[in-house]
Amino acid sequence: MNLIFKRSFTMTTLSTSIASVKTSDLVFISPNNELVTDSRWVSQFFGKPHDRVLEKIRTLHCSSEFRCANFFVYPYKHPQNGETYEAYQMTKDGFIFLVMGFTGRRAAEIKEAYINAFNEMQAKLCHTPALLERQRMMLTWENGRVVAAKTLDEHHFISTREELPFVIKDPGFLSLDQLMTLNEAVNQRIACFVRVALGK
Repeated sequence: MNLIFKRSFTMTTLSTSIASVKTSDLVFISPNNELVTDSRWVSQFFGKPHDRVLEKIRTLHCSSEFRCANFFVYPYKHPQNGETYEAYQMTKDGFIFLVMGFTGRRAAEIKEAYINAFNEMQAKLCHTPALLERQRMMLTWENGRVVAAKTLDEHHFISTREELPFVIKDPGFLSLDQLMTLNEAVNQRIACFVRVALGK
């Protein structure tokens, strides 16, 4: 199961030299300890409209297993119009597969910077295993104090009601058996609402 880590997104201009961008502005750690980057960042640095990057991801000629293992869809709210859109987080392998066809001198510089950022971050993580454990905690605060803490393993999942439909649509999120169980539960709840509405 892949959990999506919401990362703040700050636009910079394309005139910014990729060499001056920090590693943490290219690559970050997801809650299940995977190094990922974001389709919005790829859009920004490669100078391509985000909807074209999304189309490229959705039409990649790769196996469903590779797609599920390396691309993770999530919803985000646009800071200007407040509308909800989809974006993708991707692993190093997913990123390399996506940008293979991006050509030109600047594209080559950006590819190199991204690969270096992935490798640099991976090297740092190899020396900080304790840090990763601390990132998978759920804390309960009351009056400015932590009153409870729970370790989150790979099976734990946290989502808002609004985000849940997007998560369920992720091809790699639930197995067929889990989807069938979920479908049965949803049908039971719908039937209950209908009976109440009809006064039965």
